[in-house]
Amino acid sequence: MSQISPAINNNPYIKFIDRYMCRIVHNPIITSSLLIIAICAIQCNQLYYLFTAKYNQPDFIFMEDYMFDIVSNALNILFVLRFQTKSSAPINVAWEAVLFVLQNIGCYNLLFNYEYSILFNYEIKTSLKVCLITQIVFPYLILVINLIDYKNLTPSVFLSDCNSNYLPIFISHSFLYINCNFPYFDSSPYEAILSNIPFIYKVCSFSIKFYCIYGFILYEIALILYDVSDVANYDIFYDQKEDCYNSEKVDIFSTKDGLIRSATTLPSTLLSKVYNNWKNMFLIVSCTLVIIFDFVFIYIAN
Repeated sequence: MSQISPAINNNPYIKFIDRYMCRIVHNPIITSSLLIIAICAIQCNQLYYLFTAKYNQPDFIFMEDYMFDIVSNALNILFVLRFQTKSSAPINVAWEAVLFVLQNIGCYNLLFNYEYSILFNYEIKTSLKVCLITQIVFPYLILVINLIDYKNLTPSVFLSDCNSNYLPIFISHSFLYINCNFPYFDSSPYEAILSNIPFIYKVCSFSIKFYCIYGFILYEIALILYDVSDVANYDIFYDQKEDCYNSEKVDIFSTKDGLIRSATTLPSTLLSKVYNNWKNMFLIVSCTLVIIFDFVFIYIAN
């Protein structure tokens, strides 16, 4: 194997998405920290007023909103673990099979279920409905192509590829599942401070979604262009110079077909280790906390 040319190691698209969108605009540590503060303030406020004389009955808890919110945050966690956390573990065929079945059930509901599909919503423009149908149809076309070329795929790789193609459908829909309905939230005692917290929570929730989507895009670019699926730091594809986030020196090799097969890194600085190890952990913790609060309110509604 020979070392790749510097040109291949200077991808401007990866640089823009990774450095500017994932590290600055949608920085997971900042966004997740704000989300934790916002959701704790909102839900503690709701729980306080829920059990006061003013609100003595949980009549306004819309349990379906909280159930969809659980699905939304579970998708965030799944995207982070699948596309942004480096893992050398082999593909779990049983898990991929279960995920494959669940996603196909989800696609069916998004297309044909009157209650859950936006296709039956007359307020949605036709162009958006066409985009939805196209987004669902394309993964099935890829599935057919994979079936034709199945002899070159193992069952685990086949299922994993299919699932990775289906998941963007649900992360895009999950914007609609974010629960911003807080019927018991009362900011009147501290109007100037508390009134903007629901807005902050909503912005942070949307930011996390975009972070997950950009992480998926980076994963696909690295997989398609360089045949790498377990990248710890995407700056190996655009910059090996020392910066505030990463000071790793990277040794990347290519094969005869020009595709990168492996990437090894030397020990990084403490700052780099802390950032890369904890950025996604903050996101997972914040989403888990939201799920816990959702379950609490579902329990109260029952």
